Amino acid sequence: MDAKELCEFIQKEQNCKNFTVEQCNTLIETFEQSQLKDAGRISLIGFTSILMSKQFEIFNLSHTVVYQDMTQPLSHYYISSSHNTYLTGNQLSGESSIEGYIDALRRGCRCVELDCWDGPGGEPLIYHGYTLTTQILFRDVLVDAIKPYAFYASEYPVILSLENHCSERQQETLARHLRDVLGDMLYTESVKEDMEFLPSPEALKRKIIVKAKKKAPAEKANESESEEEEEAEKIAVELKADIQQNKKVVAEGLSSLVNICQAVHFHGFEEAKVSGKCYQMSSFCETKAEDLIEKSARDFVAYNTRQLSRIYPSGTRTGSSNYKPTPFWNVGCQIVALNYQSSQRPIFLNESKFRQNGGCGYVLKPKFLCGTGDYDPDAVMAHRLEASEQGAGRMSSQKSVSRSVAIRMWHRARNILFVKRLRRLDVPQKMMLEQEASTQLKLIIISGQHIPKANQDLQGEVVDPYVVVKIVGHPADAQKKKTDIVRNNGFNPRWNQEMSFSLKVPELAMVHFIVRDCSTTGKDAMLGMYALPFTSIQEGYRHVYLLDYLRNLVSPATLFVHVSIE
Repeated sequence: MDAKELCEFIQKEQNCKNFTVEQCNTLIETFEQSQLKDAGRISLIGFTSILMSKQFEIFNLSHTVVYQDMTQPLSHYYISSSHNTYLTGNQLSGESSIEGYIDALRRGCRCVELDCWDGPGGEPLIYHGYTLTTQILFRDVLVDAIKPYAFYASEYPVILSLENHCSERQQETLARHLRDVLGDMLYTESVKEDMEFLPSPEALKRKIIVKAKKKAPAEKANESESEEEEEAEKIAVELKADIQQNKKVVAEGLSSLVNICQAVHFHGFEEAKVSGKCYQMSSFCETKAEDLIEKSARDFVAYNTRQLSRIYPSGTRTGSSNYKPTPFWNVGCQIVALNYQSSQRPIFLNESKFRQNGGCGYVLKPKFLCGTGDYDPDAVMAHRLEASEQGAGRMSSQKSVSRSVAIRMWHRARNILFVKRLRRLDVPQKMMLEQEASTQLKLIIISGQHIPKANQDLQGEVVDPYVVVKIVGHPADAQKKKTDIVRNNGFNPRWNQEMSFSLKVPELAMVHFIVRDCSTTGKDAMLGMYALPFTSIQEGYRHVYLLDYLRNLVSPATLFVHVSIE
């Protein structure tokens, strides 16, 4: 194959329309190791090396740099966020460590949490209050983690989410440390009462924003920002701790540092529509947010176009497990805070999502979640259910499923957050959905290379691998398909199996590949995985580099696939 033929292949099969013959000559020069290089030709081995290079992996390399518009209001972006960032273990007796902040910031996290409590000698501490977690100094976190690492992975703004349990005196100490240590890095611009939109990430580059309560009018002074804070207060009452002064007073010095992220109590979507300010934000426990989505998904979307919302794990997750972040992304929640010390699937999906846009920690939400239309998540779900019922009805009247039964099935499948009855939709919404065409993702899972044993062990039986592909995003698009099992071959298993996925909301979809080992005696072990946003997938013949839950390469394990999108 010469450079011209290679160029034709890349343009047509790989859908790289602008690829040139000159670029192909460079590829031949780089990857061909035989004498064919002198003749400007590529061998089969050289061609294979080209397809296995980073340039032709499944993830779009142009998305490994900042490519999105960064001049829109802050509320138009998903923001990579951590919950109880200081903890390296569980929520009850785990170690609090500065390393937790360093690790999160190095991984591109842009919103970290600091639970602040009175400490000895007038120095505020960070720890999980009323538990056995260890304690670290607030100032040490600023000096050793926030200041040196805030912009290690990204120049875009960092939000310090303060959960403030300090006395007025130690709040002033918090403020003094923030000013003295962070200096010009602190964003201190005051907000105007009539501000309509938040500043953009571009305008806030290399700035650190303090998110906390601001000094409030007397009638609102006792309001808690979130259920998390209310829970701490309840525990304090049970322990007969003196929190009354702490509840009522926000120190002037700390309040003066709070501007575009003013923490307020949530009083409902209607009040937010009438009197909510773009610089006011609320925090929601995952269960509260799920309830809001189930009852008022459309209102939640509208709220998130203008104001920030922060979601955090339920207090029952004492082992530092995580909820599924996708339902909250689906309604435009920006700060979906997760326990970064966990090595489970939610964190894997979170980091896979934020790999795009240069891993800068900010991902622009789809246009329909930024206030450019009247998007209703329930409409998509109901339309998909109606279509499924009609298809089932054509196949067999005995197999048809009523809408109410379908909805209950979605509830049981934990997709309860977006399902409402079709009769709730107005006529324009129905017409819009009927005209909307699905995007078709077609995959051929061709083969695997160097698939390891479970946990990359060198001992044990030869694996029997198969591949599962899931679509993660809007519940209407939730699908899972898998290949056949290849027995006793982890070195070069071949499947050559086609899969097709119909997507109603491709902008929210992520494609998740999982390789498992079939077991006849227990649970099928996970051998490697990969996930990427649908919008970052490349067409053509591509390699998928398998990872573990911590996104470490399971080298040299790969999948070879073909991707087409219609």
